[in-house]
Amino acid sequence: MDRRPATPSAVSAALAAAGPAPGHYRIRNWNSDKYLAIGNSSTANGAAAIQWEYTGSNGQLWYLNADRKIVNVASGKCLAIGSGNPDNGIPVVQWEELDSDSQRWVIDPSTGLIQNVRTGKYMAVGGSSTDNGAPVIQWEATGSDGQRWY
Repeated sequence: MDRRPATPSAVSAALAAAGPAPGHYRIRNWNSDKYLAIGNSSTANGAAAIQWEYTGSNGQLWYLNADRKIVNVASGKCLAIGSGNPDNGIPVVQWEELDSDSQRWVIDPSTGLIQNVRTGKYMAVGGSSTDNGAPVIQWEATGSDGQRWY
């Protein structure tokens, strides 16, 4: 997910359905070319996900596990949608690991979309901002590059 192809990669249907293999990744937004991180490198439950220019820190390193959870290496916490709220604009946050679909994500490498299993909404940078610190939220599919990650 860390290399930006000239266009979204065309992968086999099987790979798209399965998503990326479990492992460590840096997740970059297609529109801003900035990386998924947790604000202020917080380790607290409920800390908001943001985008930030590359720092090389473990706060920008994520582990995709076999249970479709995206775990921040620095905090050990999972990306989630708070209370599984299905509304557009709800922040993506980190939380200690629970057995909850609000912490499970479907990653489609062919489109770059990351969809929350519980809400069906997609991870996006708020307003397709290119600013450091812009919030990462969920939103219905729009086709915008602010919803695409690699």
